[in-house]
Amino acid sequence: MDGATAGTELDVGENLVLSGLAAGGHTVVAKYGGDGKYGPSESALLTFTIAKAALDINVADVTVNYPNKGIVEVKANVDGKYNITVNDKDYEVTVVDGVGTFDVTEELAVGEYDIEWDIAESENYTAASGSALYKVDKTALISLLMVTRPLTLVKLTQSLLQSMKMQKELSLTPSMVQMSIPMEYPKI
Repeated sequence: MDGATAGTELDVGENLVLSGLAAGGHTVVAKYGGDGKYGPSESALLTFTIAKAALDINVADVTVNYPNKGIVEVKANVDGKYNITVNDKDYEVTVVDGVGTFDVTEELAVGEYDIEWDIAESENYTAASGSALYKVDKTALISLLMVTRPLTLVKLTQSLLQSMKMQKELSLTPSMVQMSIPMEYPKI
């Protein structure tokens, strides 16, 4: 095949499965060495072409709240390393078993940014390109009003506001909450 000898012997009616061939044109010639009954022979040259496989890459839109950074998930039908761009910064992602992820390391301002990929054609695969949206939303300010008996107002303290800037998850502890003095209900 392709000028090389495969060395595979087949009986009449058997098939030869050729696997792992690169995309492009290939040639095959079948040769028979002969025996006591038949002389050596050679088939005509058979030419066939294996088309390049289509590379399919998908990235879902990502939305994060400022100042958090997002995780981008990349799905591809071919495992490998790919360069994906977010806001003109390149990230390398390794796709294994069809999925790969990477962390966006840049803190982006509130707004919308492009996630883009443009993978060049290779020996065996077609080119792939596309885009998705990376959106950074404003962080909602939290104000708590708890109604108890009597009415109590809960205020966020400075330490809670600092926690909001530094952490993705918040947990309230008694030291973070300041309670006002219970108010009297108006008399009617």
